Amino acid sequence: MRIGQLFLVTALLAAVALPAGASLIAWDSMDADTVPTVLHGHNSGELLNAWSVQNARTDWVVGPGLNYPGLLSSGGAAVGGGGYAQGGRGLSLLAPYQGTNAWSPYMTQIGGSTTWLVGADGTTVWMSMLVNQFKNNTLFTVNLHANSIPQNADSNMVSLDLAGGQWRLAQSGGQSVSTGVTRVLNETYLMVLKLEFLDEVADRVTLFVNPTAGLAEPDVAGVSIMTKSDWAFRSIRFKPGNGTNEGALDEIRFGSTYASVVVPEPASLALLGVGALGLLRRRR
Repeated sequence: MRIGQLFLVTALLAAVALPAGASLIAWDSMDADTVPTVLHGHNSGELLNAWSVQNARTDWVVGPGLNYPGLLSSGGAAVGGGGYAQGGRGLSLLAPYQGTNAWSPYMTQIGGSTTWLVGADGTTVWMSMLVNQFKNNTLFTVNLHANSIPQNADSNMVSLDLAGGQWRLAQSGGQSVSTGVTRVLNETYLMVLKLEFLDEVADRVTLFVNPTAGLAEPDVAGVSIMTKSDWAFRSIRFKPGNGTNEGALDEIRFGSTYASVVVPEPASLALLGVGALGLLRRRR
């Protein structure tokens, strides 16, 4: 192989490899030394606070991890629903006087509040996650909100939830739109949110269901809502249902690009490399 061709293939693989530092903001693969282990207080990943479960219930656990074709994944998953409870995680945000971290460029204060949230105008944050509903109910939801108590909701939260048996994107008291994708029990879905913080009037949120890992942009059409006002968040809330073992949430990632949060597994990288070599040979 020519040196120039080798360099091109190496560059191609690097472009879709696990991002380092700059574009990946925060993540949690739900790693645990033993599975199952109690979810409340569990703290894995980077720049996310420990899990908080209502009433510190012990039937919410770190269970077996979820997997999605072609996606890099590891560790366990947050599994819950017991006791009509909900769980959540706060973002590890630092006020400017406390220093800076990867969240700092995206932080803002809105509505005259002194609280620091993620949602600075002119910025975009991507979020990916794996979800799986084990038992049939209409309560399964993952919310982004500004409440300081992660497992509690607020009146402006943006939600991934279910309506009519299909996955939906919605804001409390605001717009909602169905993805048209029917939820199948015990099937893992890759959900990707694009959070565009536009201005002080409204922001745009787009949901992509089951896109392909390793690309620069999603390869499936998304559905979008405009928030009812300037919107920002600092917490993730998860409610899979009211009974035990109702559903799971895994592989939470925040980043500045699609590629930074939807990272291919090594085998997929190898296939991309083989494909690149084939293209180069056909072009010789």
